Amino acid sequence: MERIVGIRELKQNASAVVAMNKAGDTVTITEHGNKVSMMIPYPEDDLLRLELQGSLIRPKVRFDPSLLKPVEVDGPSIQELLDESREDRL
Repeated sequence: MERIVGIRELKQNASAVVAMNKAGDTVTITEHGNKVSMMIPYPEDDLLRLELQGSLIRPKVRFDPSLLKPVEVDGPSIQELLDESREDRL
């Protein structure tokens, strides 16, 4: 639920406004009737928190690994290259 609180009310009742926010309400703060700020409950989801901070941008399209196709490469396989590089350790 969204609550609208003026700056004066926020100053006078900061604990009550924080309690509303903590209970899950979004609090919009106004100054002279104009919306100036929004308090949202602190997100428990780490990814959502990073997204809201601007540190993470979620992809617009969901990744589908079934669309990946194997690539044919001429030459030795990765396993063969690893075995060759480790020969001196055996």
